[in-house]
Amino acid sequence: MGNNCSYISVILPLKLSWEPFYSVPEGTTVVIGDRVNVIFAGRQYLGVVSGTDVCPDECTLSRILPIRQLRTDKERILETEIEFWRKIAEYYMCSVGQVYKAAYTSVKNQDVKARPTEEKYVEGKGCTALSGESPAALQAVTKALAEGKTALLSSPDSESILAELCLRNRKGNAVWIVPELKMEKTMQQRLQEIFGSRLILWGSDMTPARKRKATDMVRSGKEPYIVFGTRSALFLPHHDLGLVIVGDEHDPSYKQNSPSPRYNGRDAAILLASIFRAGCVLESVTPSLESLYNCLCGKFTHIRCVEAKRPRFDIVDTNAELRKNGMCGDVSRRFIACTPSDTAAYKPLKAAFPKFEDLKARIAESMGEDVFLTDDLISNPIPQGRRNLGVFGVDAMLGKADFRADERLFQTIWRAVATGPSSIENVLIHTREAGHPVFKALQAGDITPLMEERKAFNMPPFTRIVDIRIVDKFDDRARRMGGKLASIAEKVAGRGKVMQGEGGIRILLNRDSTLKQKKRKLIELVYAFEIENKYPDHLYFDVDPV
Repeated sequence: MGNNCSYISVILPLKLSWEPFYSVPEGTTVVIGDRVNVIFAGRQYLGVVSGTDVCPDECTLSRILPIRQLRTDKERILETEIEFWRKIAEYYMCSVGQVYKAAYTSVKNQDVKARPTEEKYVEGKGCTALSGESPAALQAVTKALAEGKTALLSSPDSESILAELCLRNRKGNAVWIVPELKMEKTMQQRLQEIFGSRLILWGSDMTPARKRKATDMVRSGKEPYIVFGTRSALFLPHHDLGLVIVGDEHDPSYKQNSPSPRYNGRDAAILLASIFRAGCVLESVTPSLESLYNCLCGKFTHIRCVEAKRPRFDIVDTNAELRKNGMCGDVSRRFIACTPSDTAAYKPLKAAFPKFEDLKARIAESMGEDVFLTDDLISNPIPQGRRNLGVFGVDAMLGKADFRADERLFQTIWRAVATGPSSIENVLIHTREAGHPVFKALQAGDITPLMEERKAFNMPPFTRIVDIRIVDKFDDRARRMGGKLASIAEKVAGRGKVMQGEGGIRILLNRDSTLKQKKRKLIELVYAFEIENKYPDHLYFDVDPV
């Protein structure tokens, strides 16, 4: 056989720690990226050629199967795509095959044909309206990208700045991801006016035919493109990328929770940019602590426009009100003034109003019509013209068993104020935990207190978290296996920390030069653990959980 054929390695859409070899008949030319039908464990799969002219061990030659078919009807996978898959697999501790499966879903694999339509090329107006401090911010971002750094942009006019960057992008091609495409309809319209037919939309709500058409447009390279879509747009067959943009980079919905690869769109975008040596811009008026930490380390450059007048944050300490019969300063008295006249303390305030709407109406009556009261700043944007904002229900967010809860609360309130009407002068926050660092951060207009708290407890971004999740219908067995895994992980964690909890174990690894090595060792140990304990398909890694 060896004299009449050559050998290739193939990526299969499976959880494999290795890439199997197959033989290619003499006279058949196969290159990296070609798709082939092969048999593995008795089943047929559509694989991707990852290596050619490979040299298997002599002892394995007799077990190597021939390919079933070279699929010339399928598009060839670009080598940059495979490189991207490998980076994702390495960082998120999964197999390259699992990334391939996610990148090329059934929508891309099946023979979907878009209806033939004659669409005229639409020329966009090709200009933006920069105002205020935007030109200076644009210059600062451009300088950071020229220095090879990721730029973190915090600006109220970020959309115009980012659009201008796309227009000035020399390579022409760019990808711009956002948390949810359906929430950005107005933004889509503005970008279509600027870019015309160069703008390609990508989102989960698109039909298979539209996705097929968008994929073909990106792959063809006939015209420069700007893909605007959700995180999966990163896995399109990009080429000659000059710019990668992540809007609202702090948003937790960028994290894929299931299935593998459990990647974060923000971090995956940075990896994609590195492959093409493209500029990378992260945008947020409330950046994540991870991105701010990278700015402190010098990896990123933070471009922050001077903020407009910042409102005053008053923290209403409800525990203090109860202790001191409600006389705890002017702010508290203003709230107490809203209670029924026969109520002396703040405690029965909500009980006196069974419906939250009734409570809001009473407070608004006392404080004036320019007050806006809410317990949901995400679904209820602040109306124009309001000078006072009252925020309730924050303790429910802080009460979560999640070390990121305080960061998310800060981002929710700060973002609502920063992007809300400029008329806001006072923000009153109702809480039982007035001494919490998140409120100090809001009053100072600086997230540093939260960063200091994370450092004190040795939590991200000062460390990395790797969760090993256990999926088992038998709770007793899951706990027993978790205990065994914890003992194994302790050997790898070193100065890190291993915690066992419901559903698996959590490992804190120090951010140092040994991080990659420790992650690889964990993968080896878990694979060995699965074999030794006959426990396959019950364990998976979740890196940087949110």
